[in-house]
Amino acid sequence: MKYINHKLIGLAVATALFTACVDEYECNLQVEKPEEVAGSEYLATFDVLKSYISRDANSPFKLTANLNPSDFTAHEVAYSTIINNFDGIDVDSTTYMPATSVNDQGAYDFGGMSTLADALAGTDVTAYGGTLASYQGQRAAYYTEQFEPTIIPYEPEKGRTVLFNFEADEIGTAYEMSNGSVAIVETDPDDANKKVLHVGTDDNKAAYSFPKFNVKLPEGRKLGDYVTIELDMRIVNQDGLFGTGMYVFINGQKFAVGVNAQNLGCNPNQWNRGAIIKMNNATAPGFELPDELKSLNECPQISN
Repeated sequence: MKYINHKLIGLAVATALFTACVDEYECNLQVEKPEEVAGSEYLATFDVLKSYISRDANSPFKLTANLNPSDFTAHEVAYSTIINNFDGIDVDSTTYMPATSVNDQGAYDFGGMSTLADALAGTDVTAYGGTLASYQGQRAAYYTEQFEPTIIPYEPEKGRTVLFNFEADEIGTAYEMSNGSVAIVETDPDDANKKVLHVGTDDNKAAYSFPKFNVKLPEGRKLGDYVTIELDMRIVNQDGLFGTGMYVFINGQKFAVGVNAQNLGCNPNQWNRGAIIKMNNATAPGFELPDELKSLNECPQISN
């Protein structure tokens, strides 16, 4: 007797339905390696760089790489790359030059070099670099101080040589003048304790008349050593205040000063202290001193 088991029929139908719901799918996804990985695999096909060098016993050839010392002393990728592939490192020539290794007092700091030497210890790597005694990159502040000129203080001798103050003369002492007039030592009209020289007491002879003085300079001094003639002047009333200008006579030679007494700052019946007449300077008030007079230590006649 034949019969159909209904459970088997249900399973067969379910299997047929499940199969009918599944589509056909072919996977063809292409994944590329990262560039860094690919590069590493490519480099891995080579041996270390220094193995490609023919090592002749007489050859001094060294395969080196330029590297900042701090990258080597960090003991990271740069360190292992150098150790495995190179015979030495070329330290940048500016790393240890004087400008970066010497302080402003001229003392060297070898700390960085010591750290590099410690990192190289026990390896076959040699360090090469610039010279410490280079003329480049010098510590300017230090050397500028070393070559700075030594300025020796010098105070030029400005001493005033007082030739005539008439204080040592007796009242009434007379000095000869040209044109027959005389200059008489008198009491200062402003100070009875001081003496002055009254130039041209004879009004009839004083016009265009000059007092005469015999001048002897201190030992070792010459007329050319002096640059000015300094006068204390008091003009009586207005006589001699104006006019064509003042003159200086030296050994009979006449020199125009270029100004009159008023231009020198004089006022009637008042003292004008320290009136300056320049020597060897033609700018008024002044005059050019000839060379033949500059060597004189004694002038038989100098007047103004």
